[in-house]
Amino acid sequence: PPRPSLPLTLGCALGLWAFCALILSLAEGWAREACLAVGGAAVLGSLAAAAGLWRGRASQLWACLLGAALGVACACGWAAAQHELAAAAQGASGSWRLEAVEDGRQGSFGPSCVMRAVADDGRAFLVRASFDEGASVPRYGEVFEATASLEKPGESSAAYFWREGIVAEARVQEARKVERGGVVGALVAARSAAIDVIAGAGEGDGPAVLAALVCGWRGMLDEGDAYGAYQASGLAHLVAVSGAHLSIVAACTMAVLRLARVPRAAACAIEGGLLLSYLVLSGAPVSAVRAAVMAVAGMLSFAARRRPAALGALSVCIVGCVSLSPTTALSVSFALSALSTLGIVLFAGLVASWVESAAPRVPRVVAEGLSLTFASSVMATPLSAALFSQLPLVAPVANVVAGPLFPLVCSAGLVACILCLAVPPLSPLLMPAATGAAGCMTGVVRALASVPHASVPVSIPLSVALAASAGVAAALWLAWP
Repeated sequence: PPRPSLPLTLGCALGLWAFCALILSLAEGWAREACLAVGGAAVLGSLAAAAGLWRGRASQLWACLLGAALGVACACGWAAAQHELAAAAQGASGSWRLEAVEDGRQGSFGPSCVMRAVADDGRAFLVRASFDEGASVPRYGEVFEATASLEKPGESSAAYFWREGIVAEARVQEARKVERGGVVGALVAARSAAIDVIAGAGEGDGPAVLAALVCGWRGMLDEGDAYGAYQASGLAHLVAVSGAHLSIVAACTMAVLRLARVPRAAACAIEGGLLLSYLVLSGAPVSAVRAAVMAVAGMLSFAARRRPAALGALSVCIVGCVSLSPTTALSVSFALSALSTLGIVLFAGLVASWVESAAPRVPRVVAEGLSLTFASSVMATPLSAALFSQLPLVAPVANVVAGPLFPLVCSAGLVACILCLAVPPLSPLLMPAATGAAGCMTGVVRALASVPHASVPVSIPLSVALAASAGVAAALWLAWP
């Protein structure tokens, strides 16, 4: 297959992402004034890079330099604001409006959750709120009126707080849940109702896995040992809502609509509504938002009868996500999702030609599964091994065996949730079938994880893993026939 051309936006996106992550890692120990000084110099550097790009010579190099300068500027601006917020939050106490920005977790001494704390005077901070033992675990979007005191994070959690943009630890003395109104309140209530419907379908792996797949709710999954089987078989990405889930839902929807010969405009509207529903139910993680933007771009190109450009769409999504929220540059889920997507877009065609040449009689479904697995692993596997300290050797086989089940379980679970919310009497009929399918898939994963040496422990420094990802990708690109 022909080697894909690299758009200038890709160099800009990778430069912005890499340097934003680097500066954010360093700026924790900088003073606010130093952050502003470095950020100002980066702005001047971006103007110089833009001038060099305008001249049109060595364009890809200038695009990378422009992205790097913009990444430094974004990181320094965010770090300066973060230092100022942290100083203002120290020792603050009183009444707060706490809004959960992600699902909480049950700890040994009670639940905790990352929340946005808003004071009576309008000041707002991102905090990790710790509740008393026995309190219910907060869910994404829930709001509480609480009395709390803000404290400086301890040394063991300071680095985590900085990466997540959290400025303080909130000790909650009293909390009262507040019902939200309007559209946002309705969406939050719909997600919570979907989680309750799935949880009411029974016990075991099925409901826990389906809640993680469709709603991004990991409360039930963390209570059992099913997640360990997914990790050992290299399929942990299946139960962490990401762009892959949303892309599969989009692909399955479009395939069904084409078979039904739905008109072009109506098909785009239906698929857009289903993608929005999935974002609402899953709590809108960053990687899924990125995939939604790419899917919408693809639908618009389809509706406008224009050729889609996957690399350009991915690049614009990276730039947008990192620029709007610089901490995304340090997000593990975003990194694995974006690198997997980049590997598929760049190398899926090349790997598919290798598989077809080496095993021409292999069924098409198996060949495509192997191609996508190896292409997505080119850039993501070294980083995954460094972060999780294990290398799943059975992953290629696991993706081929369990891969075909995943789109069916994910899409069927989403449709079942929507129908059960719209027509509650259908729940006893649809939800057991959906959770049963998720349980069957988990049974296959458990069998794969039980294979001897399915996963081996490794110890790889993060810098070495990133260098390996870049080196392998560059070698494949330069050696492309």
